Amino acid sequence: MNGKILHIEDDENICLMVKEILGNKGFDCSYVLKAETALKLLKEKNYDLILLDLKLESKMQGEDFLKELKKLKIKTKVIPLTASPETIKQELKKEYPEYIIDIILKPFASQELVKKIENALKQ
Repeated sequence: MNGKILHIEDDENICLMVKEILGNKGFDCSYVLKAETALKLLKEKNYDLILLDLKLESKMQGEDFLKELKKLKIKTKVIPLTASPETIKQELKKEYPEYIIDIILKPFASQELVKKIENALKQ
């Protein structure tokens, strides 16, 4: 299965791990450390899916990024990666139903990551 994925995460070790896991499964995974950088990329390139850390160390947080996606009318689906409780998923799905298709809680197993991405790309 192929898919072009943009991963937004402020921990580069997590980015490298996810990139390796997904690369081994045939996905084209790029990463950025700041949501602001991701917005610039999304204006230039198309991605099939965005993996989004909700709590970033940059000025723009995950939910701010979702607001900007909506404002810019970028339709790329999003899977948040978060250590926040399950209730966050329900809130985000209500607020951004056109974007949030699943959520991955940290820490996660590589099999869970791959399965959720494969399912998301089928939608």
